[in-house]
Amino acid sequence: MINFCISRLQFCALFLGCLVCTFFQGPPFFPAQICAAADGPLDAQVRRPDPRSGSFSPVAPDQIIPGKIYNHFSAVHRRYVWAYAEEGGSFSYALGPGSTEKPDRFDLTTSTSETRELVEAEAGPWAETSRREGSSILVRLGVDEKWSVLPVRSIRSHHDVDSGRRWEWHGKRRVAVLHTSGGSWEYQGGRYVPANGWIVSCCGHDGHCSNTSLAGSDSP
Repeated sequence: MINFCISRLQFCALFLGCLVCTFFQGPPFFPAQICAAADGPLDAQVRRPDPRSGSFSPVAPDQIIPGKIYNHFSAVHRRYVWAYAEEGGSFSYALGPGSTEKPDRFDLTTSTSETRELVEAEAGPWAETSRREGSSILVRLGVDEKWSVLPVRSIRSHHDVDSGRRWEWHGKRRVAVLHTSGGSWEYQGGRYVPANGWIVSCCGHDGHCSNTSLAGSDSP
């Protein structure tokens, strides 16, 4: 009799436990983006890069500079991405591979002079040519999420990971890059190709494309 009572108590406890778990877990189709934070690192922080070592340093919320590029954990992508900090603590679209930027657009741990020395050392012969021409030395984002100096003449360009859209900067003017079927692009083998795979792209490794463009806004 004692063994039977214990068995019934164990059964009731197991049943109630299952009922409680089912109630609080919610339906299986619970929105993934709400649970995404649980899949990220517990110490997820906004980070700024150290170009000398390739490491990162955490940035306190009140030290984040709007308009600068940071590496932050995205709950949508469930990984760290590069993006511009915006007013109010939010971030712009995630920058995709092939994006090019000026080093001074980043909030780096190095000083302006230190950054320039590091960039010019990596640029090689292009450093002297860029100084003579008055051109900017840019860095490009690779598929490994690392930035490297682009040792050729190029222009600022962004690839939005979420929408697939691309922009180029001609002077201070931002221009949308389009193809014959729209404006969504993919980065494959070091080149941009239209998301509609049957269209051949003319965009090279430097991020520049000669397809028809439409004027956009001037920011970021």
